[in-house]
Amino acid sequence: MDLPLTSKFRTLREQYAASVSPRHGLARKAARRWYSPPADADALDVMAEAWDTLVILDACRYDALAAADALDAAVASQASPATTTLDWVRATFGSESYLDTVYTTANGHYERYADSLDAELHAVEGVWQDGQEEVNGQSVVTPGTVTRRALDMHDRYPRKRHIVHYVQPHAPFLGSLGERFPDVVRESEWSTDESVTPQLVRRAYQQNLDLALNSVCELLSGIEGRVVISADHGELLGERVPPLGLRQYGHPTGLYHPKLVTVPWAVVADGQRETVAETPDSDHRSDASDEAVCEHLRALGYR
Repeated sequence: MDLPLTSKFRTLREQYAASVSPRHGLARKAARRWYSPPADADALDVMAEAWDTLVILDACRYDALAAADALDAAVASQASPATTTLDWVRATFGSESYLDTVYTTANGHYERYADSLDAELHAVEGVWQDGQEEVNGQSVVTPGTVTRRALDMHDRYPRKRHIVHYVQPHAPFLGSLGERFPDVVRESEWSTDESVTPQLVRRAYQQNLDLALNSVCELLSGIEGRVVISADHGELLGERVPPLGLRQYGHPTGLYHPKLVTVPWAVVADGQRETVAETPDSDHRSDASDEAVCEHLRALGYR
């Protein structure tokens, strides 16, 4: 009995997808050519925006934050200039001096590429260096750890702008579902495994986001001024990416899918705090080795 045309097409697509290595260059190249990056005029320049504290939720999708129960604020969408943290760091800081800004981060990309960036901030607090713990068998900086360190930095530098970079909802997932997905959400994973449903991955991702937002609420209770929540980039959670129609998880470099470059922008507290630019604080410079940074980034799925 002949299969209907749609079934034939689906079978051929699945057979072809199964023959493509998860890291096959052809698949990624085809997908990257399908989308164009946001125009420079449309891309968000966070350093030019008005805020006293900018909370960055790593890999947070606009639609996920807009649907979060813990957030009592309007969530607008903005176009990110990047699909990875490294590209976001480059686009955000470039080779500029922001001596009124303190960066507290659970993601080591800034420190990993600080020399080539040639950017200058007042202070950088690399929470990833000594704040990691094992959860679901994986090393990660939890949201609570980031909040505690960020509050300390606000106390130490009360007249500075603060960027607080949480690694969640980026994998590894910390919630009850997280241990079920140790590999599928890693960087640039092309999934042909139909037993891994996007619905379950999205639930695990949402759990990670909810955990982060609970800690962000704790942060908000201890700081003053205008606070904005945003993201460096979004995340693919099993969307079928053309032209091959393979399910994609993560955020591959240079794949400007709308779910990756559409990020949230939510003003969650309004007010004003005086900020001043001063000579960088030498006590808050990273002295981590390249090996330590690379090991940390590998734990996040970067290779």
